[in-house]
Amino acid sequence: DNEDMANLQNLVKGFATIDNLALVNVEGTGMAGVPGTASAIFSAVKDVGANVIMISQASSEHSVCFAVPETEVKAVAEALQSRFRQALDNGRLSQVAIIPNYSILA
Repeated sequence: DNEDMANLQNLVKGFATIDNLALVNVEGTGMAGVPGTASAIFSAVKDVGANVIMISQASSEHSVCFAVPETEVKAVAEALQSRFRQALDNGRLSQVAIIPNYSILA
């Protein structure tokens, strides 16, 4: 209604974006409750010098999603595929998915 619109107009002053990002989603039921999985993921990311912009983890602990600059995503994907090759091959991890062309809006 009009009152709600007036409240929104008074609260929203602007927004900011971070563009040219890619999302990396590491998931698998074998991650749930396994200590050190997130540490191993971000250790691999650190090893290639990538800048992690945002991190989200499912409450079920079976997926970790994070944003990195588009220019760094190929190196990140290769590092994760290498670090988790055995877990991917035996099904503990189901995928390392790359989702390109993202922006973060705040």
